[in-house]
Amino acid sequence: MDGIFTATIIKEEVKGGWTSVLWPDSATYLGTGKAAKVEGTMDGHDFQATFLPWGGGSHMLPIKASLLKVLKKQPGDTVEVRLRRTPESSAKTHGETSARYWLE
Repeated sequence: MDGIFTATIIKEEVKGGWTSVLWPDSATYLGTGKAAKVEGTMDGHDFQATFLPWGGGSHMLPIKASLLKVLKKQPGDTVEVRLRRTPESSAKTHGETSARYWLE
């Protein structure tokens, strides 16, 4: 499986709710069901973030407001996310396993 996926931007309907995309079966690619730090591109723009476990083998990728502005995107729009695994894909950070990725 490669690290490219297309997803619809969602926003939690609560005050201060996350704006994010979900990646079903991401745990297979990331090699963990835990949080995983990532770098990559979203519609061709660089980003760094942490995939957060969403359950059922999927992760939620929060999108910063500043990136949404650059992308000229909002909830309901789709984005293409590109990730690539690094050789250090199972580094230990603060006692938790953390997968590490870099720009493609």
